[in-house]
Formats: sequence, structure tokens, C-alpha cells
Amino acid sequence: MDELSESISDQETPEKELIYENERMLVRNAVGTLPEIQRMAISLFYFHDQSYLEISDIMDLPMNTLKSHIRRAKQSLMKLLIR
Repeated sequence: MDELSESISDQETPEKELIYENERMLVRNAVGTLPEIQRMAISLFYFHDQSYLEISDIMDLPMNTLKSHIRRAKQSLMKLLIR
């Protein structure tokens, strides 16, 4: 494939953008169903790019407790989103 063909095939189409936005909405809605502490931890990590250490300080939680909340949140989201 030449460079022009590659750049055209890599471009976002309106359909791809719509699918991406729909998936983002589904994830955000699923995150909204989590218990508050899990929702806050997972949101800070994924949506606000905070490190575990920063989140631990923000939420005033021991590191292992924070990691448990994030792990449980991920497990719950997997169950909600992958059916």
C-alpha cells in the first residue's frame, strides 16, 4: 500500500467516531454504577491520569486498600461491559 492509501485508511470515519463515542458513554455509565469509593478511584486513575500514590493521598487510603478498590472496580466493569 502506498502512503496515501495508508493515511486514508487510518483516518477516522464518522462511523468509527460514532462507535467510539458510544463505547465511551457505555464505559462512563458503567463506572457510574460502581460504589462511590470504587468510582472515585477508577475515575482518578483512568480519566484523570493520577498515579496510585496520588490517588492514595487524595483519597487518604493505604496503597493496598486503594489497589483492592481499583481491582474490584475493574472486575465489576468487566462483568457489566462484557456480556
